[in-house]
Amino acid sequence: MNYRQGDVILIQVSDDAAHDVVPSPKDPRGSVLAEGETSGHHHAVFGRGHKLFRFRDASGQQLLVTGKNGAEIRVVGGGAGGVPRHEPIQVAPGKYVIRTQRSWTSANLSPRVED
Repeated sequence: MNYRQGDVILIQVSDDAAHDVVPSPKDPRGSVLAEGETSGHHHAVFGRGHKLFRFRDASGQQLLVTGKNGAEIRVVGGGAGGVPRHEPIQVAPGKYVIRTQRSWTSANLSPRVED
């Protein structure tokens, strides 16, 4: 099963796909999956027994391993007028690759000059 919360996508993977990882660096805010682009919010994991890893390759992708009771993903900070940006989601026990989708703007396009 896959999950999505805003620009964060959790893709369930098999045990075979969860190799060549190292523990993610400690963050004083807890297990942070992604940072908001402009509002100062972040997506964090809550619940017992979960672990967050990074793949050794240059992709920068993370791997979330949830505990036997799963986990909850919440958005912390960045609410507009007291309204949360996204509702919490419950994630079943398993292993998930974390991907983020960023908004595209014309500023992302490199200038191209043709003669």
